[in-house]
Amino acid sequence: MSNTGLVSPINLLYVLVCVGIGWLLYRRSNPIQGIIQGLVVGIAPPVLVQILNISNLSLLLGLIYGLPIPLWFAGLIYVRSKSKQPRPSVSRSAQPSRDISSRQNTSALSSPNVSPIAPLAAKPLIKIPSGSIFISYRRDDSQSITDRIYDRLKVAFGSDAIFKDVDSIPAGMDFRKVIDKALQQSQVMLVVVGRQWANIGAENGGRPRLFEENDLVRLEVEKALLNSRVMTIPILVHSAHLPTTDQLPPSLQELVYRNALPVRNDPDFDRDIERLIESLRQHIRSR
Repeated sequence: MSNTGLVSPINLLYVLVCVGIGWLLYRRSNPIQGIIQGLVVGIAPPVLVQILNISNLSLLLGLIYGLPIPLWFAGLIYVRSKSKQPRPSVSRSAQPSRDISSRQNTSALSSPNVSPIAPLAAKPLIKIPSGSIFISYRRDDSQSITDRIYDRLKVAFGSDAIFKDVDSIPAGMDFRKVIDKALQQSQVMLVVVGRQWANIGAENGGRPRLFEENDLVRLEVEKALLNSRVMTIPILVHSAHLPTTDQLPPSLQELVYRNALPVRNDPDFDRDIERLIESLRQHIRSR
Protein backbone atom coordinates (compact mmCIF):
# COMPACT_ATOMS: atom_id res chain seq x y z
CA MET A 1 0.00 0.00 0.00
CA SER A 2 1.35 3.43 -0.95
CA ASN A 3 1.53 6.12 1.69
CA THR A 4 2.01 9.06 -0.72
CA GLY A 5 -1.57 10.34 -0.33
CA LEU A 6 -5.19 9.51 0.17
CA VAL A 7 -6.05 9.71 -3.53
CA SER A 8 -3.76 7.02 -4.85
CA PRO A 9 -4.59 4.24 -7.33
CA ILE A 10 -4.29 1.56 -4.66
CA ASN A 11 -6.56 3.41 -2.24
CA LEU A 12 -9.12 4.09 -4.96
CA LEU A 13 -9.09 0.42 -5.97
CA TYR A 14 -9.55 -0.59 -2.31
CA VAL A 15 -12.56 1.73 -1.95
CA LEU A 16 -14.12 0.44 -5.19
CA VAL A 17 -13.72 -3.17 -4.03
CA CYS A 18 -15.44 -2.38 -0.73
CA VAL A 19 -18.28 -0.50 -2.48
CA GLY A 20 -18.75 -3.44 -4.86
CA ILE A 21 -18.91 -5.88 -1.95
CA GLY A 22 -21.47 -3.70 -0.18
CA TRP A 23 -23.65 -3.48 -3.28
CA LEU A 24 -23.55 -7.26 -3.78
CA LEU A 25 -24.50 -7.93 -0.16
CA TYR A 26 -27.48 -5.56 -0.21
CA ARG A 27 -28.54 -5.56 -3.87
CA ARG A 28 -31.88 -7.28 -3.14
CA SER A 29 -32.78 -5.37 0.02
CA ASN A 30 -31.14 -1.92 0.24
CA PRO A 31 -28.28 -1.33 -2.26
CA ILE A 32 -27.78 2.29 -1.13
CA GLN A 33 -27.09 1.08 2.41
CA GLY A 34 -24.58 -1.43 1.03
CA ILE A 35 -22.75 1.27 -0.97
CA ILE A 36 -22.56 3.56 2.08
CA GLN A 37 -21.16 0.78 4.24
CA GLY A 38 -18.66 -0.05 1.52
CA LEU A 39 -17.50 3.58 1.36
CA VAL A 40 -17.02 3.71 5.13
CA VAL A 41 -15.07 0.45 5.21
CA GLY A 42 -13.03 1.47 2.15
CA ILE A 43 -12.14 5.04 3.22
CA ALA A 44 -11.34 4.34 6.89
CA PRO A 45 -7.97 2.50 6.39
CA PRO A 46 -6.34 5.12 4.08
CA VAL A 47 -7.42 7.94 6.40
CA LEU A 48 -6.06 6.09 9.43
CA VAL A 49 -2.76 5.40 7.64
CA GLN A 50 -2.38 9.09 6.79
CA ILE A 51 -3.16 10.17 10.35
CA LEU A 52 -0.66 7.70 11.87
CA ASN A 53 1.93 8.27 9.10
CA ILE A 54 2.68 4.56 8.85
CA SER A 55 5.40 3.38 6.45
CA ASN A 56 4.81 0.94 3.59
CA LEU A 57 6.75 -1.87 5.28
CA SER A 58 4.98 -1.66 8.59
CA LEU A 59 3.08 -4.75 9.76
CA LEU A 60 0.47 -2.41 11.19
CA LEU A 61 -0.21 -1.12 7.68
CA GLY A 62 -1.23 -4.59 6.53
CA LEU A 63 -3.48 -5.05 9.53
CA ILE A 64 -5.23 -1.72 8.98
CA TYR A 65 -6.03 -2.60 5.38
CA GLY A 66 -6.64 -6.32 5.91
CA LEU A 67 -8.95 -6.42 8.95
CA PRO A 68 -11.91 -4.14 8.06
CA ILE A 69 -13.45 -6.40 5.41
CA PRO A 70 -13.39 -9.62 7.56
CA LEU A 71 -14.76 -7.66 10.53
CA TRP A 72 -17.49 -6.22 8.31
CA PHE A 73 -18.53 -9.70 7.17
CA ALA A 74 -18.50 -10.99 10.77
CA GLY A 75 -20.73 -8.13 11.88
CA LEU A 76 -23.20 -8.72 9.04
CA ILE A 77 -23.41 -12.44 9.81
CA TYR A 78 -24.06 -11.73 13.49
CA VAL A 79 -26.77 -9.13 12.79
CA ARG A 80 -28.56 -11.36 10.27
CA SER A 81 -28.45 -14.39 12.56
CA LYS A 82 -30.08 -12.35 15.33
CA SER A 83 -32.77 -11.02 13.01
CA LYS A 84 -33.73 -14.56 11.88
CA GLN A 85 -34.51 -15.78 15.40
CA PRO A 86 -38.27 -16.40 15.84
CA ARG A 87 -40.14 -13.70 17.69
CA PRO A 88 -42.74 -14.58 20.31
CA SER A 89 -46.36 -14.06 19.30
CA VAL A 90 -47.96 -10.87 20.60
CA SER A 91 -51.55 -12.05 20.14
CA ARG A 92 -53.11 -11.83 23.59
CA SER A 93 -56.39 -13.41 22.54
CA ALA A 94 -54.70 -16.55 21.21
CA GLN A 95 -52.25 -16.96 24.11
CA PRO A 96 -54.66 -18.45 26.70
CA SER A 97 -55.79 -21.18 24.31
CA ARG A 98 -52.18 -22.12 23.57
CA ASP A 99 -51.40 -22.26 27.28
CA ILE A 100 -54.44 -24.44 27.92
CA SER A 101 -53.54 -26.74 25.01
CA SER A 102 -49.98 -26.99 26.31
CA ARG A 103 -51.16 -27.98 29.79
CA GLN A 104 -53.57 -30.51 28.32
CA ASN A 105 -50.87 -32.08 26.15
CA THR A 106 -48.44 -32.15 29.08
CA SER A 107 -50.95 -33.85 31.35
CA ALA A 108 -51.80 -36.35 28.60
CA LEU A 109 -48.16 -37.30 28.19
CA SER A 110 -47.65 -37.69 31.93
CA SER A 111 -50.73 -39.90 32.40
CA PRO A 112 -50.11 -43.64 31.87
CA ASN A 113 -53.75 -44.18 30.82
CA VAL A 114 -53.88 -41.61 28.01
CA SER A 115 -52.35 -42.08 24.59
CA PRO A 116 -49.62 -39.42 24.07
CA ILE A 117 -50.52 -39.05 20.39
CA ALA A 118 -54.23 -38.33 20.86
CA PRO A 119 -54.81 -34.93 19.21
CA LEU A 120 -57.06 -32.23 20.59
CA ALA A 121 -60.31 -31.58 18.73
CA ALA A 122 -59.64 -29.31 15.73
CA LYS A 123 -61.86 -26.33 15.00
CA PRO A 124 -63.45 -26.12 11.55
CA LEU A 125 -61.55 -23.96 9.12
CA ILE A 126 -64.66 -22.05 8.10
CA LYS A 127 -67.99 -21.71 9.88
CA ILE A 128 -71.07 -22.36 7.76
CA PRO A 129 -74.73 -22.90 8.72
CA SER A 130 -75.72 -26.26 10.15
CA GLY A 131 -76.69 -28.86 7.54
CA SER A 132 -75.42 -26.80 4.59
CA ILE A 133 -73.88 -29.83 2.85
CA PHE A 134 -75.95 -32.95 2.07
CA ILE A 135 -74.08 -36.11 1.00
CA SER A 136 -76.04 -38.66 -1.04
CA TYR A 137 -74.41 -42.01 -1.91
CA ARG A 138 -74.98 -45.74 -2.24
CA ARG A 139 -73.21 -47.84 0.37
CA ASP A 140 -72.85 -50.78 -2.03
CA ASP A 141 -71.25 -48.49 -4.57
CA SER A 142 -68.92 -46.03 -2.80
CA GLN A 143 -69.03 -46.28 1.00
CA SER A 144 -65.27 -46.34 1.68
CA ILE A 145 -64.33 -43.28 -0.36
CA THR A 146 -67.50 -41.45 0.76
CA ASP A 147 -66.37 -41.97 4.35
CA ARG A 148 -63.02 -40.39 3.46
CA ILE A 149 -64.74 -37.44 1.79
CA TYR A 150 -67.01 -37.02 4.82
CA ASP A 151 -64.09 -37.06 7.24
CA ARG A 152 -62.24 -34.36 5.30
CA LEU A 153 -65.33 -32.18 5.02
CA LYS A 154 -65.87 -32.50 8.78
CA VAL A 155 -62.37 -31.13 9.37
CA ALA A 156 -62.96 -28.27 6.95
CA PHE A 157 -66.50 -27.25 7.96
CA GLY A 158 -67.43 -29.08 11.16
CA SER A 159 -69.66 -32.14 11.57
CA ASP A 160 -72.82 -30.05 12.18
CA ALA A 161 -72.53 -28.57 8.69
CA ILE A 162 -72.85 -31.95 6.95
CA PHE A 163 -75.85 -34.28 6.57
CA LYS A 164 -75.06 -37.93 5.84
CA ASP A 165 -77.73 -40.60 6.21
CA VAL A 166 -75.86 -43.14 8.32
CA ASP A 167 -74.91 -40.44 10.84
CA SER A 168 -77.91 -38.12 10.55
CA ILE A 169 -81.13 -40.19 10.32
CA PRO A 170 -82.22 -41.48 13.76
CA ALA A 171 -83.53 -45.03 14.02
CA GLY A 172 -87.27 -45.35 13.55
CA MET A 173 -87.66 -41.98 11.81
CA ASP A 174 -89.47 -41.61 8.47
CA PHE A 175 -86.50 -40.98 6.19
CA ARG A 176 -88.68 -39.05 3.73
CA LYS A 177 -89.52 -36.45 6.35
CA VAL A 178 -85.92 -36.33 7.57
CA ILE A 179 -84.70 -35.76 3.99
CA ASP A 180 -87.29 -33.01 3.44
CA LYS A 181 -86.21 -31.23 6.61
CA ALA A 182 -82.52 -31.62 5.81
CA LEU A 183 -82.95 -30.20 2.31
CA GLN A 184 -84.67 -27.13 3.75
CA GLN A 185 -81.35 -26.32 5.47
CA SER A 186 -79.01 -27.52 2.75
CA GLN A 187 -77.31 -25.32 0.19
CA VAL A 188 -75.37 -28.06 -1.62
CA MET A 189 -76.03 -31.74 -2.32
CA LEU A 190 -73.05 -33.91 -3.21
CA VAL A 191 -74.23 -36.96 -5.19
CA VAL A 192 -71.39 -39.50 -4.95
CA VAL A 193 -71.49 -41.59 -8.16
CA GLY A 194 -69.41 -44.74 -8.49
CA ARG A 195 -69.26 -47.25 -11.31
CA GLN A 196 -72.34 -49.17 -10.11
CA TRP A 197 -74.42 -46.22 -8.87
CA ALA A 198 -77.02 -46.47 -11.65
CA ASN A 199 -76.97 -50.26 -11.93
CA ILE A 200 -77.39 -51.44 -8.33
CA GLY A 201 -80.29 -53.92 -8.29
CA ALA A 202 -79.90 -54.98 -11.93
CA GLU A 203 -77.12 -57.53 -11.34
CA ASN A 204 -79.30 -60.58 -12.10
CA GLY A 205 -81.48 -59.05 -14.80
CA GLY A 206 -83.59 -57.16 -12.28
CA ARG A 207 -84.66 -53.55 -12.26
CA PRO A 208 -82.19 -50.90 -11.06
CA ARG A 209 -83.12 -49.43 -7.69
CA LEU A 210 -83.19 -45.93 -9.18
CA PHE A 211 -86.41 -46.90 -10.97
CA GLU A 212 -88.11 -47.77 -7.66
CA GLU A 213 -90.14 -44.82 -6.40
CA ASN A 214 -89.27 -45.42 -2.73
CA ASP A 215 -85.52 -45.80 -3.33
CA LEU A 216 -83.70 -43.60 -0.78
CA VAL A 217 -81.06 -42.31 -3.19
CA ARG A 218 -83.68 -41.52 -5.82
CA LEU A 219 -85.76 -39.59 -3.28
CA GLU A 220 -82.73 -37.58 -2.13
CA VAL A 221 -81.60 -36.59 -5.61
CA GLU A 222 -85.14 -35.95 -6.89
CA LYS A 223 -85.91 -33.53 -4.08
CA ALA A 224 -82.58 -31.75 -4.50
CA LEU A 225 -83.07 -31.28 -8.24
CA LEU A 226 -86.54 -29.84 -7.63
CA ASN A 227 -85.23 -27.40 -5.02
CA SER A 228 -83.84 -24.27 -6.66
CA ARG A 229 -82.01 -23.32 -3.43
CA VAL A 230 -79.87 -26.46 -3.51
CA MET A 231 -76.90 -26.78 -5.85
CA THR A 232 -76.55 -30.43 -6.89
CA ILE A 233 -72.99 -31.51 -7.65
CA PRO A 234 -72.20 -35.03 -8.92
CA ILE A 235 -68.98 -36.37 -7.37
CA LEU A 236 -67.40 -39.02 -9.59
CA VAL A 237 -65.39 -41.68 -7.73
CA HIS A 238 -63.55 -44.85 -8.76
CA SER A 239 -63.08 -43.46 -12.31
CA ALA A 240 -66.85 -43.47 -12.87
CA HIS A 241 -68.72 -41.42 -15.47
CA LEU A 242 -72.12 -39.84 -15.22
CA PRO A 243 -74.87 -42.22 -16.40
CA THR A 244 -76.73 -41.47 -19.60
CA THR A 245 -80.33 -40.29 -19.59
CA ASP A 246 -81.41 -43.79 -20.70
CA GLN A 247 -80.03 -45.19 -17.43
CA LEU A 248 -82.08 -42.82 -15.28
CA PRO A 249 -85.77 -42.33 -14.57
CA PRO A 250 -87.19 -39.07 -15.99
CA SER A 251 -87.11 -37.35 -12.59
CA LEU A 252 -83.32 -37.80 -12.34
CA GLN A 253 -82.27 -37.06 -15.91
CA GLU A 254 -81.50 -33.43 -15.03
CA LEU A 255 -78.48 -34.76 -13.09
CA VAL A 256 -76.72 -35.63 -16.35
CA TYR A 257 -76.42 -31.93 -17.19
CA ARG A 258 -74.87 -30.87 -13.87
CA ASN A 259 -71.13 -30.19 -13.92
CA ALA A 260 -69.38 -33.01 -12.06
CA LEU A 261 -66.19 -33.05 -9.98
CA PRO A 262 -63.92 -36.11 -9.83
CA VAL A 263 -62.51 -37.32 -6.52
CA ARG A 264 -59.87 -39.91 -7.31
CA ASN A 265 -58.04 -42.34 -5.06
CA ASP A 266 -54.49 -41.73 -3.86
CA PRO A 267 -52.20 -40.11 -4.87
CA ASP A 268 -54.76 -37.64 -6.30
CA PHE A 269 -57.26 -37.71 -3.42
CA ASP A 270 -55.82 -34.78 -1.44
CA ARG A 271 -55.65 -32.50 -4.48
CA ASP A 272 -59.19 -33.38 -5.59
CA ILE A 273 -60.71 -32.97 -2.13
CA GLU A 274 -59.06 -29.56 -1.70
CA ARG A 275 -60.58 -28.49 -4.99
CA LEU A 276 -63.99 -29.68 -3.79
CA ILE A 277 -63.63 -27.86 -0.46
CA GLU A 278 -62.68 -24.63 -2.22
CA SER A 279 -65.70 -24.94 -4.55
CA LEU A 280 -68.00 -25.44 -1.57
CA ARG A 281 -66.49 -22.46 0.23
CA GLN A 282 -67.00 -20.16 -2.73
CA HIS A 283 -70.59 -21.28 -3.31
CA ILE A 284 -71.70 -21.09 0.33
CA ARG A 285 -70.01 -17.71 0.89
CA SER A 286 -71.78 -16.27 -2.17
CA ARG A 287 -75.24 -17.18 -0.82
